[in-house]
Amino acid sequence: MGLFITFESHLRAMTSRVEYIDSLDLTISGSRNGLTPLLMWYAVKSVSFEEHQNRIKLCLEIASQATNVLNELGVPAWRN
Repeated sequence: MGLFITFESHLRAMTSRVEYIDSLDLTISGSRNGLTPLLMWYAVKSVSFEEHQNRIKLCLEIASQATNVLNELGVPAWRN
């Protein structure tokens, strides 16, 4: 499961019309699954803001370590 945040203008650029439902598809994968957004909402809301910050810091540290190790091994790696 993942979370993708973007500007509305970027979202509109990838929006397509779905004929069989006569509506615009604003989802990345074209999925209409209601369970996945509910699980994402629960995952975001069930943890405190501070815990989200701690998780982000840990992820950034792991990404930094992985990038360093890969570069030391001669594998080009970078973070954005």
